[in-house]
Amino acid sequence: MDYGGVSINKREIIKSLKKEFSVLKRSDASHDLIVVIDDIKYYIKIMNTNSNIQFTLNSRYVWQLKKGRISGIRFKGSSSALLDVRNFMSKENRVVILTNKPYKILMYLNESEIVDVSTKSVIHGTKFIYDFRNINC
Repeated sequence: MDYGGVSINKREIIKSLKKEFSVLKRSDASHDLIVVIDDIKYYIKIMNTNSNIQFTLNSRYVWQLKKGRISGIRFKGSSSALLDVRNFMSKENRVVILTNKPYKILMYLNESEIVDVSTKSVIHGTKFIYDFRNINC
């Protein structure tokens, strides 16, 4: 997300969250931190993304970050990483903060169908946001 013309990274988001909200240390490695707002704990995972990344939810528990570039109307991947988010998905009030807008956010519906969910804010019960100030909105 562009914060007044300045790109923000994971460290700056964590620092800003600590200034604005009550922040607890994480209980395990599945998330980056816990933010408490009105006695509700939000489990926060911060993903470093940009326009050269295609973010795919392969399933509820496996996500893929694919780096690459746009070639015509296609995204050509150069490298990718699979993330096992099983422990994160077991938490209540999950929020994923994306540091910047990825090229696309895609989700597999089944083995052969994939849809663009870039405009959705809640996927699999997890809130996806670009501005950390919208955690509890």
